[in-house]
Amino acid sequence: MVGGIQVLTNYLLIPDNLFSAGLGHHKLFLHALDAIWTCVVGCSANEELFLMQEGVFVLVDCLLTHPISMKSVILGVLVDLSDDARCIPHLQAWQAREGGKQKLDPLQRGSESMSDTLHLSSKSLGRNNDTTVGIWSLLAELWRREEAALNVDRKEGIIIADVNEALTTGLQREMRAQASNEHSHASLCVMDVADNMRAKIYSLCSRLDFRAVPDSISVEDRATIVLIERYMDIKTGEIWREIASELESEGTRPVAYDREGIVEILNVHRIKCEQILKMQTDVFEMRSQESLREEQCYYQTIHSDHLMEQMKQAEMDEYLERTSNYIALRDAKERQRAKISASRPG
Repeated sequence: MVGGIQVLTNYLLIPDNLFSAGLGHHKLFLHALDAIWTCVVGCSANEELFLMQEGVFVLVDCLLTHPISMKSVILGVLVDLSDDARCIPHLQAWQAREGGKQKLDPLQRGSESMSDTLHLSSKSLGRNNDTTVGIWSLLAELWRREEAALNVDRKEGIIIADVNEALTTGLQREMRAQASNEHSHASLCVMDVADNMRAKIYSLCSRLDFRAVPDSISVEDRATIVLIERYMDIKTGEIWREIASELESEGTRPVAYDREGIVEILNVHRIKCEQILKMQTDVFEMRSQESLREEQCYYQTIHSDHLMEQMKQAEMDEYLERTSNYIALRDAKERQRAKISASRPG
């Protein structure tokens, strides 16, 4: 059994640059994921062996480096594996450095070099080269890139631009316009859950516990996680808004109690989106205030250094004056004697 788990882990270590070689490595990798899904997930003994072989670290490495077409499957495996509470510490402990140098790597899995598929660099995340990238930063970056690909309306790629369409994708807007006169189409909000990775990212973050978000993450990541944490609330409100819109387009009038309930739900949904927008804005304002404080401290340091230099220069000028001018030396001597006399008691 141990040998089988080791074989699966080795298949996961296939370098991603071989996927485009046309030799079927991508199929082998996907079959390995399928084997993990069917043979490891749900079996406590196999899950324990998989964790002992550092399988979770390998999967998250793959999530970082592999093509976007495979990330959704990898996320699905990680979400199901996280049903086992023993998996959570492994996810929280995962870290990656710039260029793919791994920490927490006792088995020396460093032979595989990371590709630029995700371009998750320290520069793009606003970090120094020595700063590690953890699971929260990785998931936040995946969320932002997924929303950018889906053409979700965002300010600066992060902040909600329209509280009425907090999660609406470009495809949803197009299909809504095309299907305005049709009443048999499937729910666009529900289809959206299966069409992209946002629901899986939310599920994995929920398993990790939003209360465990480290303080060391960047402002961009924190603002993104604020949105991820409220994904389910926003999605529920979107579905209710879609229901209300379909009822209106069909000419169906709910009874008074149902109509009041729908109106109240939509109002609560809007208020929640406005609160999320405010929280995201506050996060960026806090960064601006912190940057301003750091700038003021920096200028204060410069001012103190400048005053110190002036004092040193004044002392040097006085010394040169005393050593090169007899009259100045005599005056300094008299001042010194006067101070000594003034300091004596009585």
